Amino acid sequence: MFGRKKVVQTTTTIELSDESRQALVALDNDLQAVRELIADVLETSTRILHALTQEITVQIPASVEIEELGPEGTTDGIQVFQQEGKRTGKRHSAQRHTPHQAMADDDPRRIRGGPFVRRPRHEQVEWLRAKILADGRWHTSIEIARNNAGDEREFRYLRSAVGGRLKEMYDEGLLERRDSDRRGAMYEFRLKK
Repeated sequence: MFGRKKVVQTTTTIELSDESRQALVALDNDLQAVRELIADVLETSTRILHALTQEITVQIPASVEIEELGPEGTTDGIQVFQQEGKRTGKRHSAQRHTPHQAMADDDPRRIRGGPFVRRPRHEQVEWLRAKILADGRWHTSIEIARNNAGDEREFRYLRSAVGGRLKEMYDEGLLERRDSDRRGAMYEFRLKK
C-alpha cells in the first residue's frame, strides 16, 4: 500500500538522416569559428586598451595654468594625453590623486570641533536633549547630522553617531519613537512628554 512506485526506464533511439548529421557537423564547425573570432576580438581590444592606458597621464582641473599652452594659459576641461616627446617610459610615472587625499586631516579648511566629536556620552546626550530635542518636534538622525555637520565626512560620522545615541536614549525610555516617512531614515524621535 505504501510501497515505492516502480519506475520503468526505457531507452529511445533516434536515428538522424545524413542531411541532419551534416547540418550538425556544419553547426559545430561554425561555433568553433565564432569562438576563435571572439578570442581574436578580445585579444585585439585588450591590446588597444593597454596602448590607450599607457598614453593617459593625469587629470588636470579646468582652471589650472599649464606652461606648455602658451599665452592662453588655461584649459577647458581635462588634458588626457601626454605631449609628444615627454614620455618617460614608466607606465605609472604620472602622479595619481586618490579620493582620500582630498579629505586629508591636514586640510586647514576643515572644522574639527563639533558637538559630538570626542565628547563623552553624557555630554552628547545632554547636547541632544538641550539643543536639538528640546523643541518637542520629531527629528531623524539624518536631519540632525545634516544641520550640524561642517562637511560630508562629518555628516557621515554624525549620522551614525547620533543614530546610535538616539537609539540608546530610546532604549533607556527617554524618547518616543515612530516610523519615519523621510528618505533615508527609519525612525523619528522626540523627548517623552
